[in-house]
Amino acid sequence: LPKKFASVRWCCYLNLCFSRKQRISLLLKARILLRCYQYTLIAFLTVLLVGGSPKVTCMDVKNLQIFSPQWFIECLETRLCHWASLSLDHSPPSLKLVDYQNYQKVYLQLKTYYWEYLRTVRLFVTLSNNFQSWCEKTDPEKFIHEDFGIAAYLICVWSNVKKEDVFFVDIGCGNGLLVYLLISEGFHGIGIDIKGRGIWKQYPARVAAALKEETLDPSTHPGFPKATLLIGNHSDELTPWLPILATKSNSECQVFTIPCCPFSLYQKFNDGHYNQQLKDGVYCQLTGGPQPSSAFTTEFPKEHSRLAEEGFWRGRYRRYIRYLENVLRICGFEPELDILRIPSTKRV
Repeated sequence: LPKKFASVRWCCYLNLCFSRKQRISLLLKARILLRCYQYTLIAFLTVLLVGGSPKVTCMDVKNLQIFSPQWFIECLETRLCHWASLSLDHSPPSLKLVDYQNYQKVYLQLKTYYWEYLRTVRLFVTLSNNFQSWCEKTDPEKFIHEDFGIAAYLICVWSNVKKEDVFFVDIGCGNGLLVYLLISEGFHGIGIDIKGRGIWKQYPARVAAALKEETLDPSTHPGFPKATLLIGNHSDELTPWLPILATKSNSECQVFTIPCCPFSLYQKFNDGHYNQQLKDGVYCQLTGGPQPSSAFTTEFPKEHSRLAEEGFWRGRYRRYIRYLENVLRICGFEPELDILRIPSTKRV
């Protein structure tokens, strides 16, 4: 919308054949459409459901600076028909790969115990239950809840696995809170980041020892022989390398990644020119040679077609997810996709 626009006064009556949620949705969208114009409009109109489609009737337009009766029929009514045909739920279901009740239970346990514990050990100073001082630049309210959600999800994934059989590697661990939570829950693992954080020194000794400042060159790194899971939470440039590193590590190592900024193997992700680079680059890293003759698809998986139609996968991010799924398949993995419940716009 324009930064400045004239006020719009209008009244629109929707027939009761529409559900309450549909009426609210159509009213809000119609209001946005009318406010896109730099004119004041006083209009009274009725929208009826005729033959399954909205019809604009009973128009009383008192100011026709730009709008005409034809505009309401040819433009507004057309838009209303299109909006009414769309699904009202644009968010795909979340937490499909774990038990929801168990997730809620684990999340509540983590938050109940560690929230108070983090305050008592002075990882941050609080006044009146609000964060007033924090030794990192990132917003504690955001990433603490985010890491609680990720930790709860991983604990649910490992619900049928013995804790001593787990060894995770959090690549690009940042503040290290996720590493702290998982180690405190009895799992084994380490966190790696190119730059150490001030908060690392304030964790318990066994957690601080597991946080390592290291520059990781994925093209030459031999992998992590002990790892059972590589974690990439917004790992940016390293995200497409995680399947390659997991393959180099051992035959049992898996990958858990939450993609954010789109990068291909050697540069920023260019959704128009990544196909050949993907095929040649990944196979070269795995075998030292060119790609063998095998199937390679750039089509989005059929099981996600509904999500694409509803808008969740539109644009560059959708194509980046497709790219990462292809990297995983080339490396021998069968990717599974889920939507996390975390305070982030990138939750896949």
